[in-house]
Amino acid sequence: MTYCKKICCVLAFLVLKTHLSVAGMATTNTSEIHKNASPEAIKIVTTYWNKLQILVASIIQTNPDGKRITGKLYLKKGKGNNAKLRLDYQPDYKQQMLIKKSEVLLVDLTDGAVSAYPVSMTPASLILKPKLDFEKDVKLIDSQQVGKDVQIVLAHKDDENGGLLILNFTIANGGCLLRWKVLDPQGNMTEVELIGDTMRENDSKLVPDVLFE
Repeated sequence: MTYCKKICCVLAFLVLKTHLSVAGMATTNTSEIHKNASPEAIKIVTTYWNKLQILVASIIQTNPDGKRITGKLYLKKGKGNNAKLRLDYQPDYKQQMLIKKSEVLLVDLTDGAVSAYPVSMTPASLILKPKLDFEKDVKLIDSQQVGKDVQIVLAHKDDENGGLLILNFTIANGGCLLRWKVLDPQGNMTEVELIGDTMRENDSKLVPDVLFE
């Protein structure tokens, strides 16, 4: 089990190639900014990401309209139907999101209505892949590095216009995921920030199958 220390970042850094304001990194020393993350940083991030197979954490989600909600994330990477994700939100936010059997399910907790669509339609599907080479398996749109903070911008290899997945890491202490953002084709961005001191990694007991029934 790995425990990531909570790392606070000032949010003020632009992704240059995509012209997106994907806040997540900042520095007071401009000499620390690299237009491309170093090969060493990419290696650390890739190694960490591919070791991370199960993740449970409290989150703060920022929706495209700017509304911030708290919740809890359960993530289990896998191939095909074995990949699962669940987001439970604060009690007054009457929604739940599940990913199972290759579908995204949006559940309205007030009446039980469910909206479903294939997970392949969203770049968030990349989060569920058990192994990922950022330079071979996906389209690497951009990489940025500010000191120990690294930002990776990805798209499906065969569909760059289908939206972007933006991952923010620290490479300190072997690497840790800080947050991700999903940008849909319409330009709507949803951010999920992980609360570092609540993160639990690679403990299968924390993500039982009953959560997805």
